[in-house]
Amino acid sequence: MKRSAALARGALTATVCAVLGACSPMPKYIFPIHREVSKLDLIKIYGTDYDPASDNVRVSVLLSSEDPSSQSGGAVDTSGMSDKKTKEVVSFVGRSSDETSSFIDIATDKMLEHGHVDYLIFGEKAAEKDLMAMMDTYARDNVLRCTMKVYITKDCTANAVINDSLASDFFLSNKLDAIGKESVYGGVSSDIMLLDIMKAGVARNSSYLVPALNLTPGNEPMKIDVAGYGVFRDNKLIGYIDRNVSKFATVLAGKATKFLLYGDDDEGNPITLDVSYIKRDFQVDYDKEANEIKGITLRVRFRSNIIEIRSGNTISTKEKIDAFKQIQTDKLRSFLEYTMSSAQDWGADYTGLGRYIAVKYPKYWDAHKDDWPEIFRNLPVTYDVKSIIERSFEISDPIGPDAVESVRERSSGGKKHD
Repeated sequence: MKRSAALARGALTATVCAVLGACSPMPKYIFPIHREVSKLDLIKIYGTDYDPASDNVRVSVLLSSEDPSSQSGGAVDTSGMSDKKTKEVVSFVGRSSDETSSFIDIATDKMLEHGHVDYLIFGEKAAEKDLMAMMDTYARDNVLRCTMKVYITKDCTANAVINDSLASDFFLSNKLDAIGKESVYGGVSSDIMLLDIMKAGVARNSSYLVPALNLTPGNEPMKIDVAGYGVFRDNKLIGYIDRNVSKFATVLAGKATKFLLYGDDDEGNPITLDVSYIKRDFQVDYDKEANEIKGITLRVRFRSNIIEIRSGNTISTKEKIDAFKQIQTDKLRSFLEYTMSSAQDWGADYTGLGRYIAVKYPKYWDAHKDDWPEIFRNLPVTYDVKSIIERSFEISDPIGPDAVESVRERSSGGKKHD
């Protein structure tokens, strides 16, 4: 029985070889092409731009190749500075993102690996057109991950951002990792993934924030930085929030965990506060009989620590701490009022207020959800902002001009020295 099966397999193989041998030339894709793993080119970043004049889409990919000789013991160099690595930008133009990305696979002789894409960057014009439409092909791709982080650009194209990285020793993906962590720590922006936009974008009258990148001359070694946020309504870019106030947009969106706050004390000395606790919620003035919302109260609580003050004065006294607390509260309130006012001017409820009302007051939401952008635009808002300074990181003895005299008094049994 086994001998018969082996003879049958041999006859089948001979037949297939004879048929293929009769074809001239033999298609090279009939059998798998063996390539070494070292020949793989990893795609780390996709960039998508839209040209309104031609109605075409440009897709740019950043390829990263690595020589296995740069590895030792199976470890991979992730510093982003290895001279054993090479990088290359491949770019094509087509009628759609799907068509254009397909060109990249066909037109290059490289063996591309798409499963390691970490970032999607969309140009300003693509974001203005329709972000959900532009990312549709990436969302449907079963090789790409839904956890890819998304950026848009400001005053430049995605292709320019990717090509700019070629002149640097750093890899763009490593740079984005670094500035992403820095932005989250400083409160400048928070990460948003492809999956987040897919969930937010399908909602009626959806609004959300996407971190924006720009190219700044003179910012070495790479001229790329976070410019703040792009504001989206109905999946279209409608404006930007500058990085100087974007941390307060993060607070309004309920995504802020900590940030640094800079200001001056009552004598004009610079202070740096580490805001390490943030709680934001809404209180809605709802008239049940009229099924009407008369206004909302934005309630925000902050706690911070003083981490730097350029002053020789005593700062551990209750009076000084209370003064700092008031300065902090006034500053936070003014920024929140400005940022909330801007959101209302845009009619862009990225704050999550609409979602809160939909859950808390479903009868009202069912009657007014189609008109929510206009209602949000004209909604009266009051602000309840309080802040606490928990620690000044001072020792129990005062720091400043009185410190030396205090030590002398204790050492002399309470007698003052002349």
